[in-house]
Amino acid sequence: MPISDDKNDLIIRLDCPYCSHPIVKKGSWFKVISRFKCAGCGTQVNMGYPDKLALFERHQRTQISSATGEADQGREAAESSLRTSTANWQLSNRSHA
Repeated sequence: MPISDDKNDLIIRLDCPYCSHPIVKKGSWFKVISRFKCAGCGTQVNMGYPDKLALFERHQRTQISSATGEADQGREAAESSLRTSTANWQLSNRSHA
């Protein structure tokens, strides 16, 4: 399964498997490299095609869960605002009765 060209401009983070130093590059960089030297620990890190597929899949899952989390946060804020408005409305109606 080839890695699609629409992934080229994605900004992807990979943590070094040896020292956890973050490597942040465009998808196009990850697609073409087979090994790189970690700037954190200096270790030569090999990256085969299965590793690349897993990296892009992990990135996609992270983006989906982030989008879902943002939607949940927006919904929670709206619900909180609605509860506050409803409570204020109820208090205001009680004082007029």
